[in-house]
Amino acid sequence: MCSSDLVKRARVAYLDHHGDIVGGGQISLLALMQGLQEYEAVCWCGARGSMSDAVNQAGVEGVVCSMPALRVAHVASIFRAVIGLLRQVRRGPVILLHANSSRSMCYAALVGWLTGLPVVWHVRIAQAERRIDRVLARWAHGIIAISSAVERRFPADLRHKVHLVHNGVDVDAYALAAPGAWKGAWGAGPTVGMVAQLIPWKRQDDFIRAMALVAKTYPDARYVLVGEEPEGPSPYGVELRDRVREVGLERSIHFVGFCREMPALYADLDVVVLCSENEPFGRVLIEAMAAAKPVVATRGGGVGDIVVEGETGYLVEMGDCTGIATAVVDLLADPVRAQAMGEAGQRRARQEFSIAAHVERVEALYGALRERSSA
Repeated sequence: MCSSDLVKRARVAYLDHHGDIVGGGQISLLALMQGLQEYEAVCWCGARGSMSDAVNQAGVEGVVCSMPALRVAHVASIFRAVIGLLRQVRRGPVILLHANSSRSMCYAALVGWLTGLPVVWHVRIAQAERRIDRVLARWAHGIIAISSAVERRFPADLRHKVHLVHNGVDVDAYALAAPGAWKGAWGAGPTVGMVAQLIPWKRQDDFIRAMALVAKTYPDARYVLVGEEPEGPSPYGVELRDRVREVGLERSIHFVGFCREMPALYADLDVVVLCSENEPFGRVLIEAMAAAKPVVATRGGGVGDIVVEGETGYLVEMGDCTGIATAVVDLLADPVRAQAMGEAGQRRARQEFSIAAHVERVEALYGALRERSSA
């Protein structure tokens, strides 16, 4: 039995306290687990739902392990949850714990302390949680930051633990998707889309206002909002639909909700927009670039790690609806330039944001941590 066979059977446990897919963090985790080359994944999900279903559909072993919120009232439930996770470690066995959120990192830290297993904390949010960041960072053997903005979340004395690893996508899945699946539902004319959860900091209201300005030049255009309200119907969702009526785009703006067939959807978009406030990374931008679509995005957060201004898309200031509209109109008016930007974006996605590059960097970190742990 050769050593490479042993390495390939080494199991990493991925902890995510969600049962459902609530955003790009879970989608990126699925891609990582499927793409592993030197390790085998087992995923411990906090509940049953769309995430645990997707894990099983991806051919990854999934186990439902409760990870209740860390509150004094839940002490008994927390104790039972830790015991359950320890049982999974023994059942595995696993050689490393990889936490995909702050809450799951709390549980990984406890289990790692009790078992001596190294722990990786995958951080996907740029906003600091100062009361717990320093504690969790002390317990982590390695921290993965998905962007420069997330990297800056941690103080200088902890940066030695932080490794910048951008998210990756299966570029070919987006590059080879055939158009036509969605156009029939939206209607003829150029199509501009925004892909994001319907939550206030994503600022879909700016998208709606900007598209009302675009409609003055392109009255036959169609505008698509892709994403769901993560906690169910919300006041923000109502506000967005009211805004659509206010600007008179009831027949032009389509709310798609959560979409599982994103490559086919991107194939039917002409321009992709992201209006977020300090987006920690912007996975949808690399998806759009992989599909060879030009992008318009707001500056801040991790967007600067992805978009090369004037080459793969345009950057505007957050809240600048006129700037967003101007950039979109420029791209719709100049298909040759839009195509060139899309092709440049696709090349950049292949070079910098492929799932193979992502997996290689993560597995290199695992190897370094295992060597350090053995020493």
